[in-house]
This record gives sequence, C-alpha cells and structure tokens, in this order.
Amino acid sequence: MPSDPGFAAGLTVGISTLGARADGIVLPPPEPSVFYDILVQRPGAASSLEGLYADLCAGRDDVRVLPLDGQGVAASRNAALDAARTPYLLFGDDDVTLDLAGVRRLWAVLRDDPALAVVTGRRTGPVPARYAGQGHSLRLWNTAKTATPEILLRVAPVRAAGVRFDTGFGIGAPHPLGDEYVFLADALKAGPKGRFEPIAIGDHPDDSTGTDWSDPVLLRARLAVLRRVFGPLAGPMRLAFALKNRHRLKDAYGGTVGGVLGFALGRVPDSR
Repeated sequence: MPSDPGFAAGLTVGISTLGARADGIVLPPPEPSVFYDILVQRPGAASSLEGLYADLCAGRDDVRVLPLDGQGVAASRNAALDAARTPYLLFGDDDVTLDLAGVRRLWAVLRDDPALAVVTGRRTGPVPARYAGQGHSLRLWNTAKTATPEILLRVAPVRAAGVRFDTGFGIGAPHPLGDEYVFLADALKAGPKGRFEPIAIGDHPDDSTGTDWSDPVLLRARLAVLRRVFGPLAGPMRLAFALKNRHRLKDAYGGTVGGVLGFALGRVPDSR
C-alpha cells in the first residue's frame, strides 16, 4: 500500500459553522478529489455571506458555501451527510486544522476494508491512554468520547441504513452534548461496522461541554444520552458510567459516593 495514498474515490469535508465565524476556517491547499462544503447556520443576508466567505472560495472550485435554515450542530451534520458529493465524508468544524496526510492514512483503512462504514481517528497531540496500542472495533461502550471531527464515513451504507444525527442532542439542542455518540451508536445498531485507529487527522480544541461535569444541564444531557443509546439497559449503564467517572461527579453531588449514587439513580443536583 502506498504510504501516502491519494483520495482517488473522492472525499468531502463537511465543515459546520455559524455565519460570523469564517475567520476561524483554515483550509488546506487544493488537492485532487478533495472537496469542502462549508455549512453555514445563521447566515444573515446573502450579500454579507458572499463577502464573508469570498477569501475562502477565491480561485477554488473545491469549496462550496451552503447556507442552512435550521439550527443546532446535529442539523448541520445531517446537511453535510445529505450534501456530500463523494463516496467518503469527513466531518469538520470551523476551528479544526486538518492534517491531510493523517486523513489519507485513516481513509486508507476505510478504503481497504469493504465491511467498514465508519472509521474514527484522533486529534493531533500526545496519544491519550485510552488510545494506546492498536486500533479496535467500535462498540457502544468505547465510542462515547469520540469528537465529530474525528469521524470519517463511507456515505452510501450510512445513508442506506437511514442513520442520521439526532437533532435533540448537541450544541443548540435541548441536550447540548452527545450528538456524535448517539450517531455512532445508531450506526452500529443499524449494521454498519466501525473501527478506531490512533491516527491523528487534525488539531481542534477540547470540547468544553464534554469536560464540564458541574453544570446540571449537562448532567441531565448525559443521562438523556444513556437513555437514548441503551434504552431499558440505561440503569446498569448509569451505574457503570458513574463508577468510571466518580471523581468527576463528586463536586457536583458533594462527594464521590453521592455522585455515584445520584447519577446511577438518574438524579441531578439543583443549580448552586
């Protein structure tokens, strides 16, 4: 296998953004068979949108700017899935800096295994302990910390399975986190297989909602995610989740034991 394969079959990068955040988008130089869809929520007037993204699109036929009427990041991801013009789609955000060499390596994993519909990589930087060693198959219990810009998929089987992002989850939704986990869980339940490989595909900031364990709104969202993913088994999974994250829960619940019991029972403390 070539060490740096090209995207012979074509790759779309679907970049979600809000209208005024064009300055945060940094695109790699043009490359054959790589296309960028910039999905803009709250686009404002068409004339201002055109000017806002003019520099990104100047001289490039690989870039499209697609204004969206809906709100919430999950709706934007669904629009990216609908609009993708190639067999492969990588999700992106306006604060991501892509490493296309890494993306090519991850894409080669997907290309070479027809049974796979989804592969996930990691962000640039030191390899977290949970990523140490070899790659592994994606399961319901090992995908919760995946960020959406780490998800690369084969479009046809995901569309055929009817898998979409649940617009009740993610930034801008009633439950403002967990959209990527719910999406991956739905994909795995529907049949498409997935795999993680510890391949860095870009740099993007930490998800602040994912690291906040004191906000009652986010704690309720975590409980909702577990209900959505595990259904009747949500109770045992709340206990397992609480034990694993007991040190993160202790401040919100006033102690480690209280955190484990409270979260396992589906209770959230009042705002302080």
